[in-house]
Amino acid sequence: MIQAAIFDYGETLVCPNAPNQMIVPKAMLAAYGVFVNAGLKETFGDFLAADIQVFSRWGEVEAQENRDIPDIVKYQELVGQFFPNRSERWRMRVAAQANGWFWNVVANNYCLAKGAKRTLDELESMGLRMMVLSNHHNHRALVKHLKQLNLDRYFVGILSSVQLGVRKPDPRAFEKCLTTLEVGNDEAIFVGDSISHDIAGAKAAGMKAILVKQGRRKSISRDQPSKTHTPKPDFTIHSLCQVPTIVRRLNSLVP
Repeated sequence: MIQAAIFDYGETLVCPNAPNQMIVPKAMLAAYGVFVNAGLKETFGDFLAADIQVFSRWGEVEAQENRDIPDIVKYQELVGQFFPNRSERWRMRVAAQANGWFWNVVANNYCLAKGAKRTLDELESMGLRMMVLSNHHNHRALVKHLKQLNLDRYFVGILSSVQLGVRKPDPRAFEKCLTTLEVGNDEAIFVGDSISHDIAGAKAAGMKAILVKQGRRKSISRDQPSKTHTPKPDFTIHSLCQVPTIVRRLNSLVP
């Protein structure tokens, strides 16, 4: 009996208005503005080169350790490079502002996926407990955006990779959700858009998994996609509105 549903965030509950490659430069420009207001004299090109170097190096660490490191850590290093003589408290404040502005721009490009609220309302009326599990580099920005969309009220919990210390497809991330929801792996279903992250992880944790194909897929992170072999989803859908029907079908098969 399916008693819980776990959702991915980007390209599942929310979808981009514009392609990622158009938005990230604007987000980086917003972060640069924070540095300029703090006294930076270097050009945006100089800032961009340093940003890419710092984030690329941390990206290698993330790949080696299979985890996501909060972007605030990277911005703290970037601030330290440009303002080595300022106090640690000052550098942390500027890093937090730059990190916040970057993710504000990214989040503002994402709108509610078609049928998302209707689906959550229906699953809630069916008595399902729900959570969000996202590979995300800024947990605070994730929660903030879900609150802005008035979606947070549906969820027992909102978990991110930076909060957990592991990222999808690591089964431990999914198992943490099951523990929080107080259900077994045969009592929950995962809904996500990524075969390598969402479907692979859910199946490794013993869950049924639904693959959502509702538009172009552009990750909001700077990670490289996983190239590991992944299993097939139990169901493939083109609208979130199909999720309640699948749950009813599965529950009707339970003796």
